[in-house]
Amino acid sequence: MLRNARDTYVDFCASYAARDLERCARLVSDDVVFALYIDRDLAPFGGVSIGRGIMHQRWQMVAQAFDLLRYDVAHVVEEADKLRGLVAYRFRHKATGEDIAGVMRHVIQPRDGLMARIEEHHDRTRVEAFFRLIQSITPADAPPVQPAKPDAELPAEPRQSTRTSCDTKA
Repeated sequence: MLRNARDTYVDFCASYAARDLERCARLVSDDVVFALYIDRDLAPFGGVSIGRGIMHQRWQMVAQAFDLLRYDVAHVVEEADKLRGLVAYRFRHKATGEDIAGVMRHVIQPRDGLMARIEEHHDRTRVEAFFRLIQSITPADAPPVQPAKPDAELPAEPRQSTRTSCDTKA
């Protein structure tokens, strides 16, 4: 029996919050498209990746660089062919002790009970400013975050919106 998209998404978020990256990987399709719309020059785990293995590498890069202090699903909205989620988060950069907190929006396209496409939207200006800050104050002897494999060839990222709130339709 296939799981519904909402249950899969909520399970994924709970697994990510527990840093159970193996379980997260079981909840996405083999050919998952993961789009994290932040500058890859600032955050090597940003950009668009295709495939469970590369996505898993990106999650490991985040875990290597950050402690996860909060990752809570605030709400989920189901539509005919996709699901939208809002997650409140707080991460602490291990090398500097600097925290970033906020909310991210997910747009999920499910397929066969798994997540086939995950788009992660942040306040890009704020997040990229945070990454410039931590790059400027990271101790010289801090271990570098190992970059993932290059992105697959995909169409350009969608135009950035100035809208900062999420739909609250139930």
